[in-house]
Amino acid sequence: MLFVELGREVSPLNINMRNNKAVITGIKDNKFVVILKQDKTYELVRLRDVVLNDKVYNLDELKNEGHEFFQMDAPQKKSTDFERFVLSLRKRVEDELVKSKIANN
Repeated sequence: MLFVELGREVSPLNINMRNNKAVITGIKDNKFVVILKQDKTYELVRLRDVVLNDKVYNLDELKNEGHEFFQMDAPQKKSTDFERFVLSLRKRVEDELVKSKIANN
């Protein structure tokens, strides 16, 4: 069983935003907590709107700008097949242009 405690990592309840992480930095009452997001902004949220994760951070270590919590990768945007095709085509054309420039010099 997970407990609400200072330093506990949380995620939004919305399944599409679960990659966004935050840390509980303050407890207002039995329904509201203050969280610190990865973009270093604070927000007051209801406990119903977050999911408690397993990891617990030391709040003193979070004051460090280079802490691992702030270095976590942002969620990858899901791309369509066509967008991936356009990117691969662009890369292929760029590679061919570079090869032709090298061959001409």
